[in-house]
Amino acid sequence: MIWNRKRRELEDSQSCKDEKWEVYNIKLRDSHSIQILRRLSEKDIKERITRALNQNENTIALANHVTAAKQLKSGDIIVHTSSAEAAEKLKGRKEWVATLGSKAEVMIQTYSVLVHGAPIN
Repeated sequence: MIWNRKRRELEDSQSCKDEKWEVYNIKLRDSHSIQILRRLSEKDIKERITRALNQNENTIALANHVTAAKQLKSGDIIVHTSSAEAAEKLKGRKEWVATLGSKAEVMIQTYSVLVHGAPIN
């Protein structure tokens, strides 16, 4: 009985991993904007982003691809989209980001790589 429940929990967690949501970070550099967004729920932040996308003719089609948004403790906003293509298109259209804050900008995700034993000649 316990094994079946554990197996079901494992299958459920793996099915969540199969759903690919593209995530990217919006850096807020204005403390006033951070405080305003702190008062909003995650649903309200997502609706604010969707409204901003619907106001521009170039981004109307992308409004339905925003699936979630959340504010981190740092004040930054994390946006989830339904596909990688939608995330790339949103990154290309940066006009809507200003609705989150006057100094808001889309951060490019980078990864550090540490290499050992490579010759340096």
